[in-house]
Amino acid sequence: MANGDMEGQTQVDTGLPGELCTWSSPIDIHLTTTTPRHWPRLVLEVWSRDVHGRSAVGGYGAVNLPFHAGTHSMTVHCWRPVGTFVERLTETFVGGGVALKNPQLVLNAANREDMHTRPAGAVELELTLLMNGFDTVDGTAT
Repeated sequence: MANGDMEGQTQVDTGLPGELCTWSSPIDIHLTTTTPRHWPRLVLEVWSRDVHGRSAVGGYGAVNLPFHAGTHSMTVHCWRPVGTFVERLTETFVGGGVALKNPQLVLNAANREDMHTRPAGAVELELTLLMNGFDTVDGTAT
């Protein structure tokens, strides 16, 4: 059984509107799995801050971690729920935003098919993965 935190915050960057934000903080995560069926995924919840200093969820995204050790460049396309007319009006004048009541929806696209969403940018990742106990012979794990 693995122990430790299942979630956490890495770093904050306060770039100007329209600029790229840069997070260059290493994330040290130790994951374990017994089968490829339960292969680890990285789930992102990106927050934004408006000109008035109000924080809201800027987008959600998820990506399967690669099956091979080494350095990998990946793009995580993010999305966010649109919300009802009243929620959008509240977001405009009061701040905040529409957030998921059940964050598990990020992992399963089938559960989102009736949800109205919009693109919310992308996160570029550079991951270096180390594998332990995944010896391969002819491309298959042993």
